[in-house]
Amino acid sequence: MQDQQLFDREGLLHSLKAGQSPVVVYKGALARGDADLKERFARGDPVKRLVAARAWLIDQVLRAAWETCGLSAKGLALAAVGGYGRGELHPGSDIDITLLIDPELEAGLHPRLESFLALLWDIGLEPG
Repeated sequence: MQDQQLFDREGLLHSLKAGQSPVVVYKGALARGDADLKERFARGDPVKRLVAARAWLIDQVLRAAWETCGLSAKGLALAAVGGYGRGELHPGSDIDITLLIDPELEAGLHPRLESFLALLWDIGLEPG
């Protein structure tokens, strides 16, 4: 699924490169995506399609945040679990994720992992 209306990755990355606050940029992306999903719901789009689209939106936000926090290293993985992992994410749901970390990775990655998780909380996602 590629839905530029729901999530504009290029626009998000451009805003970050321009020096805008990551919290503001990611919150804005989520707000635009949520507003679009609400409009789709009001138009009568099937709920099954909407919860899948919300999971896709969160996938895109998490992927971008993961990359911009410098976590695309070998030995690290971010996995969706629970309802989110099944591609079914309702509005207001927490974001069930698992971080898989090679124990031999350098300790220098820990601050980046902490920044990633803090960013999720700061933008209103509740990682579980």
